[in-house]
Amino acid sequence: MVELLATRVERHRGVSARGSGVMALNIKNDEAQRLGRELAELTGESITTAVIVALRERLERVRAGGEPPEQRADRIVGLGRQIAAALRSHEMTVEDLYDDRGLPA
Repeated sequence: MVELLATRVERHRGVSARGSGVMALNIKNDEAQRLGRELAELTGESITTAVIVALRERLERVRAGGEPPEQRADRIVGLGRQIAAALRSHEMTVEDLYDDRGLPA
């Protein structure tokens, strides 16, 4: 398997248990490597930085809890109802779709 090696991952306090200040993260998973490389390419960051940022963001979300699935579904349905009501208040006509030259508006 292809290895994703982040060789200079700094710990929270900057020093590993061995006192070297450097800790290796070795992930032997093709998908992890592909995702890490893609994220790094899209962000312009190194793979190490992309992985650290992604892990921090995920950890923040997990620590924050997140809303229960039923509550999320209710919120999404509520948003859908708001959007539907807003669309009903403005009925579109053919004139709304095209400009004076007959081109899409």
